[in-house]
Amino acid sequence: MAWNSVIGQEDVKAMLQRSIVGNRIPHALLLTGPRGIGKAAIAIAFAKTVNCSNPIVTDTTYDACDVCPSCIRAAKLHHSNIQIVTATPAVKAGTAEEPASTVSEELLEVYESLAADPYVPTRIEQATQIRIGQIRTLKKSLALSAAEEGRRVVIILDAEDMTAEASNAFLKTLEEPHDNVSLLLCTSHRERLLPTIMSRCQELTCSPISDQLIARSLVEKGMCTEAEAVLIASFSEGSMSVAYSFVSEDMAQLREQAVDLLRQSLKGRGYRSAIVDSVQKNCDAKNRKGAVTMLSLMALWLRDAAVISASNETPNIVNGDQLEPLKKFVAAFPNANYSACVKALEQSATDIYRNVSVHLVFITALLRIRDSVITPNRIRQYS
Repeated sequence: MAWNSVIGQEDVKAMLQRSIVGNRIPHALLLTGPRGIGKAAIAIAFAKTVNCSNPIVTDTTYDACDVCPSCIRAAKLHHSNIQIVTATPAVKAGTAEEPASTVSEELLEVYESLAADPYVPTRIEQATQIRIGQIRTLKKSLALSAAEEGRRVVIILDAEDMTAEASNAFLKTLEEPHDNVSLLLCTSHRERLLPTIMSRCQELTCSPISDQLIARSLVEKGMCTEAEAVLIASFSEGSMSVAYSFVSEDMAQLREQAVDLLRQSLKGRGYRSAIVDSVQKNCDAKNRKGAVTMLSLMALWLRDAAVISASNETPNIVNGDQLEPLKKFVAAFPNANYSACVKALEQSATDIYRNVSVHLVFITALLRIRDSVITPNRIRQYS
């Protein structure tokens, strides 16, 4: 089913299905929300659904059959009624324009990537703008009769990439709607669109995807284990594309390194040299993104410890596969000030973004954590 391919976004899917059932399909839709949450997936599902030859219809739902020739072609984005507009590379000054065949090949790759998985970041290399020539070509194609039955759907990816000239040209297209045509604009930066364009579109705000749905999707796609998926989802910020970027990371190994840093900071004698040695071993001074990830993993571990310490309940912890080590940690430090620890780590992440030395940031954070975990009247070693 077309809509089942969209992760979450139940309100948006329901609204679009009601508009199709009631034959009140908008001429122009603006899908807004953070990158990677499914705007392109929604647009493609909509295009597939409105072109299905044998739709499954109820009083409130309208879904594609997935088996008719139209659905099969739409699933591969080979349908003549579905058109994608995306940024194209700039042409260097003083040179001839890039051959159309080259751009066409790159656009074909965009189509294939979107058809395979609309949550994968898709962009032509060195492409930064949607140009006026593309909008003029679009306008000419819409003026022609449709090649087949169904509804023509134009999906504009990253609509904020339109140049000023392209935006003004597109505005004229919005002002002159064509019968049986829907224009779907996807954007993560609505503030960069012309207010006049936004005012002529029906805006639908897409929400971040829940951690549970992201984790489930990662497991169903065979991208990682359930334990890894839960950990990755907690870093995803509600975005599948962000989650994908962490799949290639060895999150279990990074977590082990993060917990090792905590252990070294909480040793008895010789803890200062242990901290320095562990930081030099586990922290790449040149990898600031990795450093922030490591700090976040430490914060997640300590938040889980705080949950267990407060109620001994475990259903909401992220590191569920590390329950026994967490309980051991909590038992070893019953008076730990976890909120102070997390605050120190959040400040450390800010310092990383300010280009403070990675090693210095970690050493300072670990010393602050030690002060917050080991109380003056009771020092216990955790190892």
